Amino acid sequence: MTAQYEQRAVLFLDVLGFKRLIKEGREDLIEQALAITTAPYQSNVTVSAFSDCMVVSMVFQRGVELAELIAFTSSLVLHLLHQGILSRGGIAVGELRHEGGIVYGPALIEAYELESQVACYPRVVLSRDAIAKSLSLGGSGVGYDAEWIRGFLRVDHDDWEHVNILDHKASMPFHIMLPADAPADGPYSYSLQSLYAVKAEAIQRALENNPPSDHKSLSKHGWLRAYADCYRQRYCRL
Repeated sequence: MTAQYEQRAVLFLDVLGFKRLIKEGREDLIEQALAITTAPYQSNVTVSAFSDCMVVSMVFQRGVELAELIAFTSSLVLHLLHQGILSRGGIAVGELRHEGGIVYGPALIEAYELESQVACYPRVVLSRDAIAKSLSLGGSGVGYDAEWIRGFLRVDHDDWEHVNILDHKASMPFHIMLPADAPADGPYSYSLQSLYAVKAEAIQRALENNPPSDHKSLSKHGWLRAYADCYRQRYCRL
């Protein structure tokens, strides 16, 4: 039987340190991670969660699904950081079957390989051809082009683009990360420095909850601290 593939933008996300959390009896963080990865989301988002992994995809209907998945990823990663959880992932565009708990296809393999072989650090990298594929599927309307999509990404030291969670344009779960007594107009009453400070606090919490145990984890911590410091210097100059 021929596979019923659709053209989808797909995220493969891995919760880092999951095995260690289990060994250390950190059921609190495990439950928090599971609650986030199994929560109900908007109708155009298909989600599957298993063990320490999560697959999120959006079928191309209007052509802008890649940008929507990037925004969703930013909010999801920041939510996990706020709960003290590090994650790493990959985003690809292509053929995928994702329905009723079933998920497979070339795009999933590509997203998984990006997470496991390329991402290396607590970041979500984008496949080299994801933007071009997205635009070829109809996402080339007025104001929606490669430059606009790249406004939500950052080119890293290894020339891979990753979701830029620290940029002021990045989507974030304001209702979760901002204080309960936040002003009625929410994020619009916060300065860029204040919004960055909320994200930096979440990063620090996640780093403290995941102490390095070897060279690999040390490099992950070092990368995330350097990334955060880069934006701290940028916003402090404003």
